[in-house]
Amino acid sequence: MSYDYLVPAGMGDQFFQYVFDAVPLTNGTDYSALSLFIDNFDFICRHWSGWDTVIDPTTGSIQVYDDIHRQWFSLEAKLGSFATGAAVVPEKRYRVNSSIKFDITDATSDNAASQLVFTGVRRIPGVNSDPAPSLYKYKRVSFSYPYTLVVQQTPTAIQDIAIPVTDYDFELERVEMTPYAAVSPFSITLFDSNKIARSNLPVNANRFFHFNPTASNGELNFWPCPPIMYAVNSSIRFAINSILAIGPATYQLQFVGNRRIPCQ
Repeated sequence: MSYDYLVPAGMGDQFFQYVFDAVPLTNGTDYSALSLFIDNFDFICRHWSGWDTVIDPTTGSIQVYDDIHRQWFSLEAKLGSFATGAAVVPEKRYRVNSSIKFDITDATSDNAASQLVFTGVRRIPGVNSDPAPSLYKYKRVSFSYPYTLVVQQTPTAIQDIAIPVTDYDFELERVEMTPYAAVSPFSITLFDSNKIARSNLPVNANRFFHFNPTASNGELNFWPCPPIMYAVNSSIRFAINSILAIGPATYQLQFVGNRRIPCQ
């Protein structure tokens, strides 16, 4: 038996990521009741990652709590260096004005790429769920928008980039990046076609981009999920924050998804 996933009537689920900046943490220190505030709308958490950059992979552990302070795990979890992150099953609902709280033992924060990322959807009243509908009937055809990104050595100004969406509406399903870097060289803020950021803070490259599994540590990120629809004549907008220690460096990005081709 299968159960269809239903969004409550009058609500829309839109892709969003909550990022906890772990750079200020002190190596080897234990922390209790660290938190991420959930603002504006309810948040449904479906995936989390980044603990390999925040806790010691051998001796560190983490416990996460839901919005009424129930533990995710029976005991604090020793998760090691699992770079792909993990699905949150069943998903966790955090009501607006609540917080994602967590305890950490033996923190590690060796570089500017230390962060926890909680991925899911914001549940917003009176909007369409992602991907938004088009104004015409269509069929999906695989398509990607390439972009060559040059990142300067930090510190440097934030790069604001827009890729025009031409000819047809476009559903963005993932963003691929080459070459792979074991430490994120930059972080990214993705915007929708209404110029609304889909994260509370910039997301480190290794927590956002999809990499070749044979040439990485297994960061097979498929974000945004659900896909985001960019209407024709809008733009795929994103901002790049460099955390590159030695630069400049060049990266090839592929914004992968589907064009919505009108039915004849």
